[in-house]
Amino acid sequence: MDADMCIVGSLLVGTVCAAMVVGLLRTGFQPDVFAAADR
Repeated sequence: MDADMCIVGSLLVGTVCAAMVVGLLRTGFQPDVFAAADR
């Protein structure tokens, strides 16, 4: 059980980190997209 929870936890953390990196890349290289969405 503990090993499975560790695997699930690491997957969740990895997914969150990946989402944050993608978000930073989008805001850094495609600010126009977010500017248009805010309007």
